[in-house]
Amino acid sequence: GTVTYLEKIGLLRSNLLAAHSVWINEEEIKFFSKAGVKVSHCPAAAMRMLGFAPVKEMLEAGICVSLGTDGAPSNNRMSIVDEMYLASLINK
Repeated sequence: GTVTYLEKIGLLRSNLLAAHSVWINEEEIKFFSKAGVKVSHCPAAAMRMLGFAPVKEMLEAGICVSLGTDGAPSNNRMSIVDEMYLASLINK
């Protein structure tokens, strides 16, 4: 996948914030963890079109996961409070 390619060419670094990260496998989670990559989880966007990020697995691997609101096409309100609520429902 994309993460494997980015790891291969040396672009995974601790200053990278990877948005969404919904199509990531177990090996790629390890690449993120090893490189110190951070992830921005956007639950409203995930619900509309992308799929769900493996947040629990990322956190267990020591990855810093933040919440994001994405943009207007996938999130009409762009409310971080709404994102917190959705994240709590999705990741139970």
